[in-house]
Amino acid sequence: MSTNAPSTVTALGRALTLNPTSVLHKARDQMHKEAINLPLPPFHLNDHIALQFIAMSSPQERVQHYIGQLDRELAKYPTLINLEKQTSVPKAYAFLGLVTLYFFFIVFNLGGQLLTNFAGFVIPGYYSLEALFTTTQNDDTQWLTYWVVFALFTVVESLVSVVYWFPFYYTFKFVFLLWLALPTFKGAVFVFRSFLQPTLGRYFQEGGSTASGLRAKAGAHTE
Repeated sequence: MSTNAPSTVTALGRALTLNPTSVLHKARDQMHKEAINLPLPPFHLNDHIALQFIAMSSPQERVQHYIGQLDRELAKYPTLINLEKQTSVPKAYAFLGLVTLYFFFIVFNLGGQLLTNFAGFVIPGYYSLEALFTTTQNDDTQWLTYWVVFALFTVVESLVSVVYWFPFYYTFKFVFLLWLALPTFKGAVFVFRSFLQPTLGRYFQEGGSTASGLRAKAGAHTE
């Protein structure tokens, strides 16, 4: 508010005893004028995007917004674009339909074991191969960690017949494997650092472990 606010308040206090109604109307008009003169905060692009999203009044518009984002992500794959042209089915709707059908089969255990193992192997396998052809090591560490946790989970699963007493076990397994594998969650890294690293870390210290010795010998033979 401007510097004239104290004088305005003082004048209002003196005049209230004379004509309260008219004074209150004048005070309202004065405060409105002073509020108009206040400087506006800086407006950023993120604010514009947020306001644009809030302006979507109906749930249908929000759904269309997310479908549009999914369609842009799927447009990165030329195979999906060709399938869309051949079938005349939007790739986003086709993808959502296949995911829904896939999840339906898992929930009702129609090939649940095969479908969950497929999801736990094929998707991480694709990203692992992609990581092998990159120069960065962050993705290599992430997927190596996933395969260690996935192997341990598979061994434990084979020893304990949880499928017989755990209702909707394959649904849980499917969600759990996605949580382990997807880079958004990095569940495998969490499991490794929380449970495996504190237990097995002393056996694999850098410089004194069998693994480091094997790496040194392998490096000597390749030179």
